Parts: sequence; C-alpha cells; structure tokens
Amino acid sequence: MTIELKNIAKDFATTNILHDINFTIQDGEFFVMVGPSGSGKSTILRMIAGLTEISQGELLIDDVVANDFSPKDRNLSMVFQNYALYPNMNVADNILFGLRARKVNAATQQSRLTDALAMVGLTEFAARFPRELSGGQRQRVALARTIVSNAKITLMDEPLSNLDAQLREKMRTEIKDLQQRLGLTVIYVTHDQTEAMTMGDRVMVINDGQVQQIGTPLDLYNTPANEFVAKFFGTPQMNVLRGYMNPQHKLELSPDGAFLFGIRPDSVYLTARQTNDLALAGQVSSYASLGNATLVNVQMADQAVQFKLQGQHTFNHNQSLVVHVPQHAVHYFDAATGSVLTATKVG
Repeated sequence: MTIELKNIAKDFATTNILHDINFTIQDGEFFVMVGPSGSGKSTILRMIAGLTEISQGELLIDDVVANDFSPKDRNLSMVFQNYALYPNMNVADNILFGLRARKVNAATQQSRLTDALAMVGLTEFAARFPRELSGGQRQRVALARTIVSNAKITLMDEPLSNLDAQLREKMRTEIKDLQQRLGLTVIYVTHDQTEAMTMGDRVMVINDGQVQQIGTPLDLYNTPANEFVAKFFGTPQMNVLRGYMNPQHKLELSPDGAFLFGIRPDSVYLTARQTNDLALAGQVSSYASLGNATLVNVQMADQAVQFKLQGQHTFNHNQSLVVHVPQHAVHYFDAATGSVLTATKVG
C-alpha cells in the first residue's frame, strides 16, 4: 500500500507546527522519519494513523483521500514506545485483543497467533504476563500484535527507545527482517541517527516542522542538503567551521569567514599525500584512544574541532598539529541559510 502526503500542515491553536509536508511512501518500503524531539515527526505519524486531525492538505492511502477515515478504516497497525500492553492479560490475550474486538472467528485467531508467536520467538511465553517478560520480549509481543492484524501498513513510534543499547541493536535487525518477510510498508519514527541509517530504505529528516531532506541513508550522509542534515548524520558529528577561500583558492579558516566548511572527523589524515589536499593547522586540547582509532580535539582559528584518526596516536597538550583533508571531502554551506553550496560558488 502506498501513502502520500500532499501539502500537509498542522496548527495547534495559533501555532503552526508543521509546514507544507510532501512525500510519498512506496508499497513495501521501510521509511524512517528522523529528527530531534519536537520536530514534528510523531505528529505526522499520528495524522497518518488518524489520531490527530490534519489542518491542511491531503493524506492519500492507495490513491484514496483518507483525511476523514477513522483509524480502524485505514488498514494499519501501530507499535508504540511504551508497548501498550495490558498488564492483566497474558501474552496470547494481548496479541489477540484487536482480533477479538473485530470479532474475527476463533480458528483464524488461533492460526494467526501460532504463526505470530513463532515469528517473534515467543511460542513458549504465550501464557506469561507482561510483568514476567524482559523489555525486548514485551516489544516482541507488540510486534506479534501487528503481525496478527494482517495490516499492510505498520507505524512505529520510537519503539526501541526504552531498551538498552545491545538489545536495541538486536531488535533493529529483527524488525527489519520481519518487515521484509511480511512485505510490510513501515513508517518508523526515531530521533536516533543510527536507527535511521541502518533500518531505512529511505529517510526523511525533519526539523522545526519542515522537511530538510529525503533520500537513502547514503544520500543523506554523502550529499547532505544543508548544514543541519550534515551534522545530524555521522558519529562523531561533522565539524562545521567558518572560513573563506584565499586568492590561491585554498581554504583559510576564520571565525569571521563568509562561508561554512564541513569536514567529517574521519576524512582527515596526518601525512600529506597530494599537493592539492587542504592542510589545516591547530593545537591539540585533548585526545582519547579507541583502540583502533584516536579521537583528538583541536583548536583551529579559535574554533573547536574533533578528528578521528585511524590507528593509535599520542599527543601533548597544546601540541601543534597539521591534518590534511582531500578537497572532495569538504562540504560547503551558506553561512546565512545553512544551504549546501558547490565549491565553484565558494571559490
């Protein structure tokens, strides 16, 4: 099933929190909406679900305008951050709650339950109650409830945020595998760039109620549309410095520079290899060893930057340091708007 949002806006009282939202989600796509807290991503999800009214624009499900459809008529399911399990019901009853409410016959209920429990690895836990389950197992119950619904669209709102880091990584793989096996169209909301990069077929970055960029994870990482997207993806975060191009068309850093220059921490190296690479000088303020790499914090033209150097290195405080970065690895942004610029416009 396809979903399309056309010129969607949302107002609360006199405040406009979503502005001119336009995108299409293809059948069977894993589409991730990512952005900081308060950016509007969960509001978009709730509008798709029918839980929040659309102030302006059209929501189309399979080319049919669905603005006025009730949630139960949209053929979708939701997985929430808090799992939304009934504590007085066991696993099987939690999973079947929606089917019983829709008066699905008992044989169909049992067949779907058996399949869903097997898919999420909870066959032996059907009689247990939520309090007897781990966080990951509770999330699997919520996923099983989605499976039995037979809905072709699944909305997920920060479903892994309550889990520890190791379990989040495992559940990311399981959810993606489940989506592909069932051919689901998934719309996934997160503030975690790692989830967005590893799970999404395409990712929409939203900030302050406006879409910043939509593309594959590698599109967003390699060719960000603006400074916000560039800094949002990548760990450590991209360094964005002020500077200008000198008469020799070489980058000069300066807090008063007319342009912004983005340099990913791991794109630099210590020993010059090519004469046309940029050389940037600064003083080491601190460093930390990661075993196979070294994070080094450097002051350059009164601007703090962080680089990730391959291998093991040691430095002294205030030690002078020169790093080199290939010209093609530098991103250029307009200092006033943050929009991406080409090297030609900067030079």
